[in-house]
Amino acid sequence: MDFKLSYIIANVFNLIIIFMVIRALLSWFPQTPWHKEPFKTLRVFTDTLVAPFEKVIPPIGMLNIAFMVACFAIGLIGGLLVMLLMRFGL
Repeated sequence: MDFKLSYIIANVFNLIIIFMVIRALLSWFPQTPWHKEPFKTLRVFTDTLVAPFEKVIPPIGMLNIAFMVACFAIGLIGGLLVMLLMRFGL
């Protein structure tokens, strides 16, 4: 089976978005044990991606707009990268 690089990159970015959505859903449950695995790894991974956006965009009440902007930006970057790779036949 011949996997193109664009297919692999698209799946990696989709997996990142899925991790971000899981993290957002788990944040609604205060009893989530963030100090235990696999929650700790998920939190560290997603917080690393969101941190640059949180420096620029403050939360509005209980709503973290930076998290949504980070998801959008990751999806946009992934889509553009896949389009570029497909254009070159990769």
